Order: sequence, then structure tokens, then C-alpha cells
Amino acid sequence: MIYNKNNMQGDFERAALQAGKELYENHRVTITHFQGFYYENSTDIVYEVHAKVQGDSKNVFEVQFLLQHSCISGERCCCSQKENSYVPYWDLARRRCRHIAATMFELMDYVQEHPDCIETDWKMANMIIGYQNESIAKTLVSTDEKILLEPIIEKNGEEYRVLFKIGNKKKYVIKNLYEFVDDIQSGAKVAYGKDLEVVHHIDIFEEKSKELVIFILAKVAETRTFLNEINYYNYGRLPKKRHITLTPSVLDDFFQIMEGETITMVDKEVESKKEGTKQIQLVRENPKVPVVIDRFSPSVLFGADDVMKPKDFAGITVSVQIDGYMQGKQYAYVLMSDKLFRADEDFKYAMQSFLKTVDKNGKRDFIVGEFVAGFYQQVLNKIRNYIDLQEYDHEEIAAALPPDPVFEIYMDKVEENVFCEVKASYGEESYNIYDECEAHQKICNQTEEFQVAAVVNRYLPYRDEKQVMNHCGNDDEVIYRLLDEGIEDLMQYGQLFISDGLQRMKINASPKISVGVSINHNLLDLTIDSSEVDFHELQEILSSYRMKKRYHRLNNGNFLQLEDNSLTALSELMESTHLSVKDLTKGKLHIPAYRALYLDKILQESEGIHYARDKKVKEMLRNFKAIEESEFEVPKELEDILRPYQKVGYQWLRTMEAYQFGGILADDMGLGKTVQMIAVLLSAKLEGKEGTSLIVCPASLIYNWENECHQFAPALQVKVVAGTVEERTNLLRDVIEEKEKVDVLITSYDLLKRDIEQYESIPFLYEIIDEAQYIKNQATMGAKAVKIINAKIRFALTGTPIENRLSELWSIFDYLMPGFLYRYEQFKKEMEVPITKRQEEDVTVRLKKMVAPFILRRLKKDVLKDLPDILEQVTYAKMAKEQRSIYEAYTEKVRAGLAGQSKEEFASSKLKILAELTKLRQICCDPTLLYENYEEESAKLATCMELLHNAVDGNHKVLLFSQFTSMLSIIEERLKQEGITYYKITGATKKEERIQLVNKFNEDDTTVFLISLKAGGTGLNLTGADIVIHFDPWWNVAAQNQATDRAHRIGQKNVVTVFKLIMQDTIEEKIMKMQLAKKDLADQIISEDTNQLQNMTREDFEELLGEGICVLTV
Repeated sequence: MIYNKNNMQGDFERAALQAGKELYENHRVTITHFQGFYYENSTDIVYEVHAKVQGDSKNVFEVQFLLQHSCISGERCCCSQKENSYVPYWDLARRRCRHIAATMFELMDYVQEHPDCIETDWKMANMIIGYQNESIAKTLVSTDEKILLEPIIEKNGEEYRVLFKIGNKKKYVIKNLYEFVDDIQSGAKVAYGKDLEVVHHIDIFEEKSKELVIFILAKVAETRTFLNEINYYNYGRLPKKRHITLTPSVLDDFFQIMEGETITMVDKEVESKKEGTKQIQLVRENPKVPVVIDRFSPSVLFGADDVMKPKDFAGITVSVQIDGYMQGKQYAYVLMSDKLFRADEDFKYAMQSFLKTVDKNGKRDFIVGEFVAGFYQQVLNKIRNYIDLQEYDHEEIAAALPPDPVFEIYMDKVEENVFCEVKASYGEESYNIYDECEAHQKICNQTEEFQVAAVVNRYLPYRDEKQVMNHCGNDDEVIYRLLDEGIEDLMQYGQLFISDGLQRMKINASPKISVGVSINHNLLDLTIDSSEVDFHELQEILSSYRMKKRYHRLNNGNFLQLEDNSLTALSELMESTHLSVKDLTKGKLHIPAYRALYLDKILQESEGIHYARDKKVKEMLRNFKAIEESEFEVPKELEDILRPYQKVGYQWLRTMEAYQFGGILADDMGLGKTVQMIAVLLSAKLEGKEGTSLIVCPASLIYNWENECHQFAPALQVKVVAGTVEERTNLLRDVIEEKEKVDVLITSYDLLKRDIEQYESIPFLYEIIDEAQYIKNQATMGAKAVKIINAKIRFALTGTPIENRLSELWSIFDYLMPGFLYRYEQFKKEMEVPITKRQEEDVTVRLKKMVAPFILRRLKKDVLKDLPDILEQVTYAKMAKEQRSIYEAYTEKVRAGLAGQSKEEFASSKLKILAELTKLRQICCDPTLLYENYEEESAKLATCMELLHNAVDGNHKVLLFSQFTSMLSIIEERLKQEGITYYKITGATKKEERIQLVNKFNEDDTTVFLISLKAGGTGLNLTGADIVIHFDPWWNVAAQNQATDRAHRIGQKNVVTVFKLIMQDTIEEKIMKMQLAKKDLADQIISEDTNQLQNMTREDFEELLGEGICVLTV
């Protein structure tokens, strides 16, 4: 944009703008010059405008200004409008006259009439030229020989820089690297001399030169950025840049490119160019730096060639034989003779201060007085590995240096304290290290004495009144640390002299402890003993350990080390059983038997405890460790039905029962927790165990439990406690009064809560809660109700024992074995808060050890060898009263219509009958599909949402199919309400969008894919899912199977679980039974190709509408 005309209101005063517009409208303005140009090194175009404006009289006013960034600048007019009044320099609007305003109006017309006067944007022009020159350069590259860049290092005192030559046989110095970079970026053609003309492109350079070009581009860009940051401005020009200074980071980068190469170096301080120029090789190696040390003579200060050494030793001179030293960001660089060495980081750390300080090329630095010793002790010792030392008059210099100190450390026990004195001996002279006398200060090696004093102060941090000795301040903690670590540490620094009293102070190992465990009347008898300390001392030791001390001070004054495995085990035992130190040292304790597995774990892991178990304990532990070898036989009726891992689950449940423990069966969704539990119930009946068992589950699953009991264990007498209050009361009364033999009662959490008073008097054999996460909130009436039930054995089934908080796990165990995880306030303080808020790993491990024996969890990946590729499961739902009434009424209507038809009428109305059957199926799905005023929740939808929540909790992905897109819309609304992520495909979804949704579902974390059976039953690859839900059964079983194959296909790494939702006692159950009886039902009813009725008879329809499916059960 040249200029934004909307800015004119602000750029001119109103009067000037109005007057200018009149001049323009009266054709008083002539544009005499309009041209664009660029300032050097600027990419912003500037337009220069000249014009003549005819005034009211014969006066002609010449106007000039510039347009840049849509702004007016540099404006001039020869009118005298403002000459007689002061206008501040910043008030631009008042400085601009009507003639400039008129020119602006005219300019807009001028540009419209002369478009050729507009300049192409510099950046766009350069881009186009660059593409053109790139093509030219690539053509030239294929025929011409490659161009070389030759780097040359210039040395000017302590400054080093690199410049470059370009060419082939003959090379030319690049005089301006800024221009060179611009030429590379624009592909410009430049002549460097009569023998060299180059079309610039990186591909014209040979390989090593390409790296140098990239190096130049990067360093010039950094320089430009720096100049921009400091607002450098030199009349639009950048200074010429002939070289790049070898700063630390630049030096490392340059060497990385040129390592191993030989290049030219020019020393600018040498008068003769020939003598100052040499070839050097860049090598990666730590050099041995020549260092010469000689006696110092004062005559050196006056430039004397013949050095006269004084009789008395005065000092030393130091000279280094190198040509130069450079420091990179990471490495050090030493110039010696014809090589530039890149030394490593260790060399740089040790040598950098020395080489940066001393004179080079043999010039001598002198060191006199006390600094001679400092040089030898501090500097020379650190650099000795990196130098080639030549030392003259070594013996005389050595004689003048103080001897190395020898330290003597004296330690003594005085009452309950420990004192220490350190002496430094220099030859025959010996001084306390804190002695500040002149003689000591003159001779002392301050560094070594400081190091020793630091170690002494670390272990004996207190000083006596005279400030000559260190001590422990009567602090047991300090004394223990001194005995444990300090004495051994101090021995590294000198000769140690320890008094007899201190030698008698020892650190003893923890005492040996014996623990015996036996079982007596379902209680564990725990016996604790120690042959090395009495119970009173053991109490004190354990108290110290519980206070997290590292030691315990024994009555005899010695220390006992507490960082011991045996004490850790005893402390953990105390924490888990809530025993006090006093309880633990009574000798014999009684604790619940369910602690046996946990105690065995921690005692077995402790090397310092002698652990003994009686025969019953060993037998119990053996049974739990070898579940698969247990003697509990699977009922014959289920021997061929249960998979191997399900048999292990059955045996695990029976083992828990045998020891009167409760347990959580936490297998992954679809692995058959229900049938494993049914096997336990059946075995109880077959073994003649007395009592009724109670199953509590979500309302949506009670009839599913009933059906599976009938399917897998028809011998069980099963009753569902549902329906009206009266019906439930009567059923429970019959059970209490034993009027009817019932093996299993099934009810919901909600109904149990309402009827709890009637359950309290029933002694149950088993109480089984399904989807145990329903009691995760301990404060709810539902959670309290299941815990009131009187049952010998309790089990919990859930795929997610912990969903969000540890309190959920506590609530389930409070149901299984009250007290196992203590009262909730204790559990929260000792476990939940330390684990969740403070991430204390040891508490997490402790909790895991405690609960692990009572939780059996297998994921599908753990039991793959026992599973088919597809697991199919029928999940039943049962209609509530209103839905059942609607269904029955509509069934009767269809049956009546069918009964009144003749053979001819039936033959001609098959499609109509099929449509009526479809409406019955819709009522099974959700009556709102036909009746908008229906208000109760669909039982099938509730069951479906239960499955989806379990899938979400188990990190599964689900494909959900339905024939009815209107049903998918209802499910979609529920998913939104529940916060479950989903995608959706129906016949209205475009093909391109389908592919995008499929790819996203397979890659992201979206949980559910809603798919209409016809739209997504074929052609989609959805292996990201491992669960398939068929919301409603379709006549054509092949179509259902094709839909399942969207997940079960090549690329699927998991077992696929298929849930078929069936409304009990309805046409859906009839369809499913017909599918099982006739796998080719689709061929008998509807052709896949023509979708037409074929051979379905009146009897077939009557069977679907038969009385067997219309019995009212509430």
C-alpha cells in the first residue's frame, strides 16, 4: 500500500484538507515526478513525489514529499502559509499545507492512469530473480567446475579473525560478506575479476566450501540481528564486513568444519608479509605446552641479555613457548609452530587462566616472594599433566620452597563429648592449623590446611573457647556421624591418633530378632523375641526407629545402627497392624488371619529376622501361591465352558472362601467375571452348603445375571427381587420363612437400599456385589446397605476398583473385610494423603503389598492364549412396566391384524407386516422413537450406558452400531450429558468426512464411534476399537458380523469383545434365537442384494409374535 487515504483526516488540518480538495477539483495540480526507490540495505520501497500547484493568482507552488509505510515524510512546499506563525516540529498536521493536500488527491488519480510507475516489491522481485538465477546456476553447475572458498586466518595481537577468497585456480578476496550473503540469497551474477564471474548459488561450491558458505550465512545473519537490536543506523548503510571475528562460539563452529585441513594464517604484527604468513594444520589433540622455569634475576627487568643471578634466591621466571592461545565456547585452542590444536574441556578448565595470563613466544614473567610457593602448590600442580616442563636450578628452587605439610589429627573422648586437634608439620616445625602466628603464616600451605580444616569442621562443627580445638558439642547425632563416617574420612588427610576412651565407643549392628507365626481359631498368633536385648531395650530401639533416627544410643554409651532391614520390617508390621511399640514387645500377639499374606511378604524380604511358621500357616501360604494346583474342582457342568484363566479365577475365589477371606475379582471387561462367580455358586449347591446367596448389581444388569444363571447353572433356584414393594416383600418373606428353597437372590443397589430392613434377618452364604465401584462413596445409603448384610463370605466384581480416589478402594475393602484397611480416618492419614498428595513411594508399596493378595485382575493381553479372536456376550435388559404395556399393546395389534388375513391378503402384505415388526423393535430400543410423550428411561439405553462407562473406565474404545439413526441421536445426547467423547457416521455423512473420522478415531483418544448399520457396516477399518456393541439385533446376521469386522480385521492387536444388547421376553430375543437356530436366516427372510421378502410364512410371523414373548414380568 502506497498510502491509506483514510489517514488524510489525521494527516491534515480540516481547513487545509478542504482547500486542497478544491484545488484538486479545479484541476490546479500537475504531478511532475513520481518514482519508487530503495535505501541501501533496506527492503521497504519509498516513493518520491514532485508536483506543481497553481494558486489562486498566478503563483505556482512546488511541492515535494516522500511516501513510505503509508505515511507522508520529508514534505516541502514553497508557500509562505506558515512562515508567520510558530508550529511545533511534532505537529505534522499543522505543518502540511493545502498544496500538499491537493497533491495527495491528484496522486491517487495519477497512479490509476499510470500503473507502470509502480515498482514491484523488492522482496517479490528478489524472489522471482532468485528462482531464475537458481535455474541458471544449476545449469552451470552441471557443466562448470566447482567454485572453492579458501579461509584465511588473520592474527592481530590477541584478536583472530577469518576472511575468505573465492575462485578456482585464481582466487579473489571477498571484500564484503554482507553483499556475498545477499548475492547467495538472490542468486546474483557477480564479477570478482576479469577471470571470475559467478552466478551465486550454494550448489556451485564444492562440498567443503558449501559448509563454509552455510557458516558465513549464519554468522552474517547473527551480526545483522545484533545491529538491529542495538538500533545501528549509518544512513541506511551497513559497514563493510571483510572478515568474521573468531569469537568463542564462532571459533568452535569454524574448527568443526575445517578440522584436519591446512589453511593460511597471516600475522598482521609482523612487518614482512612473507615472514608473517604460514600454513597451519587444524588438529584435535591436547598439546604439551612448553613451559620454562628459571631463577629470577633483577637484571631481567632492565633488558640485560646476560642474566646475573643473585646470591640469594629471589624468585622465578616463567615463560611459555607458544605462538598464541584462543578460547572457544567449549574448547581451548593453542597455536604452536605449524599447528592449531583444539584441546578438550579438561585442558581448557585447567589451562585457561594460565595461558590467558602469561606472555607467549618465550617472554618471561617473574614471580617473587611468597607467590613462588603459591605458584608451585596451586598452579603447577593443576597444569602439570598438560605441560612439557623445563626447570633450571631445580634443586635451588626446591630448597627455597616450604616443605609439604604433614597433618596429625588427635581425637579424644571427654565425658560425653569428643574433641579434636589438628597440627600441620613443615619439616621440623609444627603448628596448630588455627595458629595465626607470623612464622606459621609465612610457611603454611593455605590450600591444604583449609581443606583439612573444612573436613574437621564438617564432623566436629563446634570450637572450644580458645579456638584451637573442634568438638561435637555433646550432640549424639554429631558423635554418631563422626563414628560412622568422619573417622574414616579424616584418615584420608593425615595420621590419626585416637584415645582409648574414644576407641571403646562403637556402632553396633541391629539386634537379631525372631518372629514366629501360627494360626489359632482364624487368628494369627505372633511371637517376637530377641536374644541380644531385653524387651525394654527393644522398645526404646523401636521408638528411635519410628522417630526416623539413624541410630539409637544404648545404655552402655555405644550406638546402634538403625538403618537395618529387620527394623524396617518390624516397623512396617507395626504400621500395618496398628500395634504400638509396647504391644509388639509383649511377646505374643493376636491379629486377624487376613494379615498373614502381607506379614509373610514383609518378613520374607527381611534378611535380619529369623522367621518361623507353623504347619497351618505354611499350608495356607502354599495354597495362595499355587492357586492352579488347588483341590477345588470346577463343577462338571462348567468344565467344558470355563476357559483356563476362568478356572484359575474360580479356584482363587474358592481359596479365598476356604480361609473366610473376601476378594475382588477385577478382570478386564469382557473376560467373564459373571460366569466365574456362577461357578462358585453352583459348586456350593452341589457340595450341599446351606444358605441363600445374594447378588447386588446395577438395575440394568439384574436380568442379565438371571439369564446367565439359567444358561450356565440351571440347577440353581434363582429369584429376582424386583417389581412392586408388595411383590418384593412377599418374596423376601417366603425366603425368611423358608416357604420356598432359593439358592440365589438378585437385586439392585437401589432396591436393596429401600428394602434393607427385610434383609437384615437373612443369614446369607455369599454376598456378591457386581460393578463394585457403585459403593465407592462410603457415605451413600447404597454403600452402607451392602455392608449391613449378614453373609459368611463377601466378594466384589469390578473392572475398575479405583476410578479416581483411593477412598474408593477403602470402601470396597470395608465391605469385604471391615477393618482390613483400618477406619477411614486412619487410612486417609496414613495412606491416602501420603500417596496422593506427597507421592510417598514406600507407602504406595506398602498398600500394594497389603491388598494384592485379595485382588485378582487379568487383562485381555494377559490371557490371550486362552481367548478366541472374538468374545461374544449377550447382555439382557428387561422392560419396566410402562414400556412393557406399550410393547404388549402394539404386539396385540399386529397379532390381531395378522389373524384376520386370508392367504392372499397375507401374501400381499408381507412388507407392511415387516414394517410393523420394525416398530416393535423400535419400542424395544426406546419408545420415544415412536411416542414423543414417553417419559420413562429405556431399560436398554440404561444398560448400554452402563457398558460404555465401564469401557471408558477400562480405557477401551467402542464401536456402537444401530439400525436406527434416530436411536443413535438419542445415544448421542446421552454421551454429551455424560461427557463421553464420540464420533458419528450415518448415511448422511460424506465419504471424505467418513475417512477423516475413521483416521482420527484410530489415532486419538475418542472413546465411542456411533455408526448406523447400513452406513458403516462395510468398507471401514476401525482397528482402534476393541469393543463392539450391537444396540439392536438385525434380521441379517451376516450384516451384523460384517459390522463387527470393522474392528476385527487385519491390524487389530487386541481381542475384540462383542456385546449384543437384547430386550428380554421380546421380539429381539426371538430374532436372536432364530439366528442361532438358522445361521442362514437372512437368506430366508431378506436377500442382501434385493432387500425383498422371500419365503417367510405366516407361522414364522406368528412365532415372532407368539405368546411366549408377551408374558408380563415385573
